[in-house]
Amino acid sequence: MNKMADYQWLMLAKLIERYGSIKDSLLMLERMYPQIKRIKKDILNKDPFEKQLAFYIQHIDIMQAIRINYQKNKQREKMRKELLEKIAYQIVLLVSSLALLILFTETVLPNMLISLDLTNQKTEAIIMTFKIINLIKNATLIILLLAAGAMLYITVFKKEAHIWLLLHKMDKDKIIRIIATYYLVNDLAIFLENGLSLHPCLDILRFNKTNRLSALLAHHFNEALLKGSDFEACLDIEFFDDEFHSICLYGLKDDDFVSAIKDYQQISTFKFEHLIKRVSIIFQVVCYLFVTVIIVLAYQVLLMPLEMLQDF
Repeated sequence: MNKMADYQWLMLAKLIERYGSIKDSLLMLERMYPQIKRIKKDILNKDPFEKQLAFYIQHIDIMQAIRINYQKNKQREKMRKELLEKIAYQIVLLVSSLALLILFTETVLPNMLISLDLTNQKTEAIIMTFKIINLIKNATLIILLLAAGAMLYITVFKKEAHIWLLLHKMDKDKIIRIIATYYLVNDLAIFLENGLSLHPCLDILRFNKTNRLSALLAHHFNEALLKGSDFEACLDIEFFDDEFHSICLYGLKDDDFVSAIKDYQQISTFKFEHLIKRVSIIFQVVCYLFVTVIIVLAYQVLLMPLEMLQDF
């Protein structure tokens, strides 16, 4: 069954906006793209874009749903691309240095040690250093495997919100609160710019299955509003990033909440870039230390036969 490309959905939204009739817009789109026959559940449920669109259509009109869904998908693709560009070098560096460390400790160094004089004190020091490096290597691999396994479990079984609540009870969820607030603010900005008010936005976003962290935050935000708390107090709930409340207060004074959340977007983007830089520096230092130790150890092993000849 044929699927509609993102630009075709956007074109449909433009046609609906111009002509007002969904039926006429669909007929015009079908004339332009004969392979497109209909927009029904059997199509909407085939693709993540279309599944999300089907969900939005249950709450808002199709024109808003198409435009919001298109903008959200483009924003998500942009964020993924930018994140990948920032961390790709660090990931390659870490993987390559670990691969070099494994190759050296498992293949090269053991063969080199066989030919050494085991009674030499320097040889004992090299062997001890080799054992320490092996221990560090194994610990690093175990940590990476555990982290990868935990992320896989959380992703497959949709446990993001559960992990957040657990870390929140331990007061160790600062980074998660920043991430969740950032995603929620991005979604709110798109919804509000497309003419929706805050309550319908939160009512939709709290059922967002594509991002359970922002869905949990939207649920608590909406719950606070429904309980009758004033808007300023709702912005200060415990699940929001600490800086979100302060930034939004300025927006409330100017009666411009959208501009306030855009300011928060810019500040959060800067904070994420700073965090990525700090993590990348740590990665680079660890990788360079691995490579340095390997080079020094290999150099010492290679010098051993020459020293033995000099002693002889």
